Amino acid sequence: MKRIQKIGLSCLTLLLGVGLISGQVSADQYRTYQVGKDLNPGKYTVTSKNGTGDLYNSTYDFDFVLTNGKRKVNGIHKSEHLNVQAGQQIIVNDFDANFQPDNSPKITQQGKVTYGEYRVGNDAGADIQPGMYVIRPGKCAGEYAVNSSFIGRGAVNLSGLKKLQSDEHRQHRVQLKDGDHLYVDLQDATLTRIGDND
Repeated sequence: MKRIQKIGLSCLTLLLGVGLISGQVSADQYRTYQVGKDLNPGKYTVTSKNGTGDLYNSTYDFDFVLTNGKRKVNGIHKSEHLNVQAGQQIIVNDFDANFQPDNSPKITQQGKVTYGEYRVGNDAGADIQPGMYVIRPGKCAGEYAVNSSFIGRGAVNLSGLKKLQSDEHRQHRVQLKDGDHLYVDLQDATLTRIGDND
């Protein structure tokens, strides 16, 4: 399951990269896109126009599985958030990707996060300002990890459901530093800054 989620994250990154070219990518086969050349750096929401496939980058920092299917399958999502930077290679495999620019504001005090990869930094292109945060799930269960898209290894399990499992938390404190990446496998969560420790 963790491998499927990683594959999904990688797929998302590739899809985002292709979106700058045409807004939609035909990926009947394995394709590689160079961010900064084939795809503009930036934030995207990636979806699948048809089918199910992988989105990942060449270093496997992320690896997502996306679908346009009606049935919800754990670890396979209908959309993923991705923040790509110049020099990355994004790979898309086995589906038509739609990369929509994500113009959501940078989280500096409080904001929503959902499935995907979020870059922490002081620069304008980052998704989250460095600092100490509390992450709280909505009415869902899932997990998050910092600097490891292998959800499960070093991940924290969260739940907003009525009954908690033994390894789940209602909320969790997390220190996010400049250059970190926050990987989220939660349908709905709120990130609230609680300190300036960065």
